[in-house]
Amino acid sequence: MRANRDEPAGLELAKKFVIEAFPTTVVLNPDGSEADRILGYKPTSDVYHDKILQIQAGIGTPKALADFYAKDPKNVPALFRLARKYDEIGSREKALEKYKEVITLDPDGNEGMTDFMGAQVTCTEYAEFSIGLFALKAGQVTPQPMLAFSRRHPNSMLLEAAYENLSYLHYEDEASKQEAEMFFLEYQKRFPGSPYPYHAWAGRILYNREKDGVEKGIELEKNALALNARVADAYMDWTLAKLYDLKQDRQSAGEIYGRQYIEDHIGSFQYSLIQYAEFWARDKANSDHAVEIAELAYRTNPGNPSFTNRVAGVYVRVGKLDKALSLYGPEFIKKYQGDRNTLMYYAMFWNQLDRNLDSALEAALRGEQLRPGYVFSDVLGQIYSKQKKYSEAIKAYEKGVTLAPSEEWKETFRKRIDEAKQAAQKKLLSSNTLFQTSRAWRSEVLLRAICGLIGQNLRL
Repeated sequence: MRANRDEPAGLELAKKFVIEAFPTTVVLNPDGSEADRILGYKPTSDVYHDKILQIQAGIGTPKALADFYAKDPKNVPALFRLARKYDEIGSREKALEKYKEVITLDPDGNEGMTDFMGAQVTCTEYAEFSIGLFALKAGQVTPQPMLAFSRRHPNSMLLEAAYENLSYLHYEDEASKQEAEMFFLEYQKRFPGSPYPYHAWAGRILYNREKDGVEKGIELEKNALALNARVADAYMDWTLAKLYDLKQDRQSAGEIYGRQYIEDHIGSFQYSLIQYAEFWARDKANSDHAVEIAELAYRTNPGNPSFTNRVAGVYVRVGKLDKALSLYGPEFIKKYQGDRNTLMYYAMFWNQLDRNLDSALEAALRGEQLRPGYVFSDVLGQIYSKQKKYSEAIKAYEKGVTLAPSEEWKETFRKRIDEAKQAAQKKLLSSNTLFQTSRAWRSEVLLRAICGLIGQNLRL
């Protein structure tokens, strides 16, 4: 059953099952007891369904893990898996208890490894890190356990995550200014290539509206953006703009976070959408989603001929030629009779597909009328050849020779002229053969008719 926390029945269920995060899926046993729970959203319905099936089969549930651990109370990896399971389902007190037991059983971290973000760390390290995280997220924030972890494990794969959590859960707002400055300087020293120590320190200055530190904040955020240049981070841009605003420098805020900024980001977002759609369009398992994303990209920029071309390409790849024609067919190109590039790409698109050739031919002729070019000569020659209008194809290719930008292209046109001439010759021979066959057939019919008349006269 589904329950909404904003309704009385949903609120009652949330209290009954101690649900603190939403959405939460609670899976019950036949007797009504809790088998397991899933916090948050899963990436796909298949993953979610598989997880439910595993719970029903008793795989990886708290009870299954507790039973397994009970058989061997000295098994550190089994104890750690139980602790992590309690952590995942939000049972913090149970998780904290089991993490502490892991440290007691294996203080030096020799008894087992676990995964963290693709890296291998000891179960003991992860337990200490998790205890530190609980302390940072408690009602009264306590940084000491996480600081102790960072000093005990200076080379841990978890160290950067420890500093990040210390930063945004304590030093950005809870700590004193002096404590925060010392921490952020240490954070920068530990991770000199990371943008986040600079960004977090600038964020603290902004959060606390430290006007005497605004210049420092602007400098820090510029450093963060420079270190993060390869990855767009809208929050960093926003922070820098807000710092300029705190400084009452609206002009600088507008220069880095004004209308041009959002237009650039919308354009980047649109290209990301269409690239995703093109990537998955040939994958039958994901083709419907590819079409959905392509259509979203089109809706964000319906007046862009280039986007229309690419969305039509997605339709073609998933076998929806009718939709491609509806979006990017004769009616579309009527609106772009003065746009040479759009005419060119339209003609090339349909020529490559060997579809909608009459409209493609009209577009190519119109584009060449606006300004001749070797690409139009090539497309015209190919379409005329497909329509078996070889004399026109040869003329187009001959013009291409004169317009070609390189000797390589000239040679390509010469080869196509030869091919067109050979095709024309075959067509002529085929036509002559047909004519001769037809003529012979007519002669035979006439001869038979004459013989029939003679036979009739003889009988008379």
